[in-house]
Amino acid sequence: MKKRLITLVLFINVFACFAQQAIELNNWKFATGDNVEWAKPGFDDLLWKPIKAGNAWEYQGVSGYDGYAWYRIRFTLSSGLKKDAALKDSILFDLGMMDRDQTFLNGRLIGQNSICCKDKACLVPATLTDLSKTDGEWTTDRNYTLSVNDQRLNWDKENVLAIRIFDVGSVGGLMSSPLKVKMKDKTDYLAFDLNAKPWKTKPDGTVTKTITLKNSYPKPEIKGTLTVEIKNGGNKPVTTKTWNVDMKKEAMFELSFKGDTTLREKATCTFVESKTGNRVVYAQESDCSGGWSKYKGSPVLGGNLGTIFDISVLKNDAGVYQMYCSWRDKKSIALSESKDGLHWSEPVVCLAYIDNSDWEPVVNRPVVIQKDGLYHMWYTGQVWVQDEKDHSWSGRSCIGYALSTDGKNFTRKSDKPVFFPDMPWEKTAVMCPHVLWDGSEKLFKMWYSAGEQYEPDAIGYATSKDGMHWDKFKNNPVFSNNKQNEWEQAKVTACQVIKRKNDYLMLYIGFKNVDYAQIGLARSKDGITNWERYNENPIIKPGLGWDAEATYKPYAVPDNANNRWLLYYNGRREWHEQIGVAIHEGMDFGF
Repeated sequence: MKKRLITLVLFINVFACFAQQAIELNNWKFATGDNVEWAKPGFDDLLWKPIKAGNAWEYQGVSGYDGYAWYRIRFTLSSGLKKDAALKDSILFDLGMMDRDQTFLNGRLIGQNSICCKDKACLVPATLTDLSKTDGEWTTDRNYTLSVNDQRLNWDKENVLAIRIFDVGSVGGLMSSPLKVKMKDKTDYLAFDLNAKPWKTKPDGTVTKTITLKNSYPKPEIKGTLTVEIKNGGNKPVTTKTWNVDMKKEAMFELSFKGDTTLREKATCTFVESKTGNRVVYAQESDCSGGWSKYKGSPVLGGNLGTIFDISVLKNDAGVYQMYCSWRDKKSIALSESKDGLHWSEPVVCLAYIDNSDWEPVVNRPVVIQKDGLYHMWYTGQVWVQDEKDHSWSGRSCIGYALSTDGKNFTRKSDKPVFFPDMPWEKTAVMCPHVLWDGSEKLFKMWYSAGEQYEPDAIGYATSKDGMHWDKFKNNPVFSNNKQNEWEQAKVTACQVIKRKNDYLMLYIGFKNVDYAQIGLARSKDGITNWERYNENPIIKPGLGWDAEATYKPYAVPDNANNRWLLYYNGRREWHEQIGVAIHEGMDFGF
């Protein structure tokens, strides 16, 4: 699996609080591997590992594992559920988000990749599908529904639920909690739509938003109250409104308030049914803040090229955008060009790896600047080694230097790295260089990342007169994670630094954990000390599609002709990284 103008499209968190009884599914058993016998209720899972839902198996002692794994749990399905329910026709297995799945109840399939299995073929004993060849969005809740008369249910007896999961990469498992079995209620048939109609601003400054509530229950009459609350990026309320609801299949509600439309960071809709008091809460958070919005045509580079990541972008003297990108399939650095910054040419390798090198059999993570008629590139050379026993990866990363007269063909200045790890905090890796030329001081200034080989830990600073020989700042690292900020509590890395009139602006990656990354802003008077973080951080967050699990390596370029900034970043879903764009209208970041 891995996990705006504000468009409220980042992460949908739909949950319900029910008056009637529900069976919570705790005390799961877990095993890696794959065997059809594990779907059967009579299989003995006594020796399997205990595991919890709501967190990846990598964080529960099963590190570095991708592929098939199974979860099993035993529970008694009480007929009291039917007796106490307002609706008595269907039962719901609310299993939350997970990787590609086949879910079996008492040895028979009830659902696969969020699609319920209802035909006669589901009543036969379990068979296994090649999940690697199926499509399954881990961000989609698995809500499998059965009729109360379905023969797969054992009322007032033991039931065995077995979930077979296929994890493509990153982290895997049952990602939601609590998981439960319950009778379906009228609120389970409700759906909110906040995106059908855009936000509108009237001439007098009044902001309006239409919220649509849809009801798919066959007997659709439903009454209750709907409350909508809008909050800003600091989680402070902007406005709240409540309506009485008496509807059948669909109703629309218009919310109006006066205020800055860029403050819309989170919308929460709460419907409470009058008869039962049951409620459903639908919350949407923005995937951008600080006036940024994702370009709808993203990703702009990737697709069938494989993983494209960690880029550097400049606009050359001819007005052409040039993107220097890391191309994983080629183990090399490639150049793509664009006239408008949004539509890019097929990449062409401009600096290839050296197969027999002791430090750069893989090259990536470049920065390129123009100075004195030359293109100067600093890049990362990497060596990777896999442990034969636990299959974990380790290695070493260093920084090299190359020059070009045309920006398309680069020649190395040395067959050795010009920058390498030699300080305790740098461990075995220095990478992700970002370099500026300071004409007043006649110095190249580099901000670099260092620490772990797989995602470094913090950001350091160094200077050079010639681009070859570097002096590291004695008090490195100059920028580290802030453990008080959950979104960057694990690591900070891979920055871009922009010199402004009175300060330096840093765009950087913050890691909540090693696999979940977002983008933030900070500023410093001298670019070295006293970094101040932006209070709207993170500014770019994972969405629901191609960048659902991480947003990495920011690189912002001014588009002066259109009075805006273009921020390029690589987003990841499962193992696949591609390049997208976020846009900031106006040149002032407000920070």
